[in-house]
Amino acid sequence: MEREQFTFYRSYYEALKKLSKRDREQAIMAICAYALDEEIIPLSGPASVMFLLVKPTLDSGRKKAANGKQGGSKPKAKTKQSASEKEGEIEVEVEVE
Repeated sequence: MEREQFTFYRSYYEALKKLSKRDREQAIMAICAYALDEEIIPLSGPASVMFLLVKPTLDSGRKKAANGKQGGSKPKAKTKQSASEKEGEIEVEVEVE
């Protein structure tokens, strides 16, 4: 299934900076090809290691997307206390950001 986006974590960036320019480029292209098009590019050495570390997270994101779940944080609920709550009745108003 072709995707339009995927999550790229800072930890990927930090690890990729440690690779040589050649290995970094190979790893980035392999990560993008797999995340967006499910294409597996043959790799070896450090680029292969980087891809193997990132792949489970990409698979998890793909599974969530297939199940209709979106990325990002969960909506936060805000509650307001009303006058009736002070009298023993509970009234909760929920706002989703």
